[in-house]
Amino acid sequence: MGNEPKVRTLDAKVVQADAERASSKILDLLAVQGKTTRARATLLECSRYDPEENVHQAHHPWSVYDLPVEELQQAMDRVRKAFPANGWTIVEDGPDSSPAKTPTLTANSDDGKLSARIQLLDERARGETSVLTVTVVSTCFRSKGAN
Repeated sequence: MGNEPKVRTLDAKVVQADAERASSKILDLLAVQGKTTRARATLLECSRYDPEENVHQAHHPWSVYDLPVEELQQAMDRVRKAFPANGWTIVEDGPDSSPAKTPTLTANSDDGKLSARIQLLDERARGETSVLTVTVVSTCFRSKGAN
């Protein structure tokens, strides 16, 4: 894969902790009192590299639920306004390409290490609880000590 940029070698636990810390800050920016899922950041293979290269990215998905969809919309609006002043550049903002046209906000950290994707899943028409999903991912890296 000759055209790929050089992958940094990093401590996986540090990268995972950075993703979790960024998620915590995003939750603070959302400023909601709903329930949140509890998950730790995991490592996923970076698909554009061969598995034997041991190149991964931290992946931290979580969500906020048990709130009226209007409150979730307001939370998304708060993040949209707060991201630029908190070290994030918004790179996508609007409906995704799904039939549901799910409101989606994607931002990259100004240091280039993380990306965050926030989606509002409005499930009212199906009689289900609406959810605000957040996924924070790191850039691809090779874990220290990996071959």
